[in-house]
Amino acid sequence: MNNESFFSPKGRVRRGTYFLRSLLLGIPTFLVNLLGEDLESISGGILIFMILFVLILTVLQVFQMIKRLHDADMSGWFGLLCLVPLVNLGLAFILLFKDGTPGPNKYGEDPKGREALAV
Repeated sequence: MNNESFFSPKGRVRRGTYFLRSLLLGIPTFLVNLLGEDLESISGGILIFMILFVLILTVLQVFQMIKRLHDADMSGWFGLLCLVPLVNLGLAFILLFKDGTPGPNKYGEDPKGREALAV
């Protein structure tokens, strides 16, 4: 069982875990963004709290993306491709559909507990 921290970019995470964590982080972000639609009616203190909350959720989502890239034996720096239009769609397919490398890689143990394939 993978006991890596939710609050760290180190380690690897499975596709299903990545998807569930993305949902758990994305839903509150979406709701806060919905509440922030009418910025004129929000006081300054609440607005600062909302911005900090979304920023923290975004950092946690980036950590999960890095872990998922690590599972595919890719550097976390590939996450910067999310900033490039259309290329980010290809990265999303990799994160959601590409199986992780079997066995341990340079980023950690296999979260599925598989052994490396013999060549």
